[in-house]
Amino acid sequence: MRRERLRPTYSPEDLAALYTHPYDHRHWKDHVRRVEATISAGLSLLNGHVPNAAADLSCGDGAILDAIPSTQKIYGDLVSSHQLDVVGPIETTIQQIDTVDLLVNTETLEHLDNPDATLKAIGEKARMLLLSTPVNAWEDGSNAEHYWAWDTEAVDEMIVAAGFRIVEYVELPLWYQFGVWGCVR
Repeated sequence: MRRERLRPTYSPEDLAALYTHPYDHRHWKDHVRRVEATISAGLSLLNGHVPNAAADLSCGDGAILDAIPSTQKIYGDLVSSHQLDVVGPIETTIQQIDTVDLLVNTETLEHLDNPDATLKAIGEKARMLLLSTPVNAWEDGSNAEHYWAWDTEAVDEMIVAAGFRIVEYVELPLWYQFGVWGCVR
């Protein structure tokens, strides 16, 4: 198992300068493939069940949650990109929502100063988790937004420590490895 911190914590001012624009996954071919793979894994995790409430608190352009069936959808993000229910970092917005059946957390964990605490907070709010993150991205230090790199086993350990059981794992080989986990409590 391997987990590596890539950079120190940014100041709030540095974070604001780093995240100035809303995210649109369609700008990058590999992001389109990642979103498609994550949607597919989410639909497989649900196995025909339509959750009463689903949330994505780092939704970017909202494409994943848009494609997931749910009676109620809660959109949130750090940078407002469309009509959001909550705006701010997931570390605080997770406390602003009620319990949900499904929480989508994609392309976020590697951006967080304390991913373990955030996963624990998610575990207290969600019955199911759809999670994705790059794996074995040791050279990801060139991406100024990423605090962390890890292997699959390290992510597995964090998920289990947060109280989830992994029921599905999909790996998407791009110019790097990308993992998608489907989890239940």
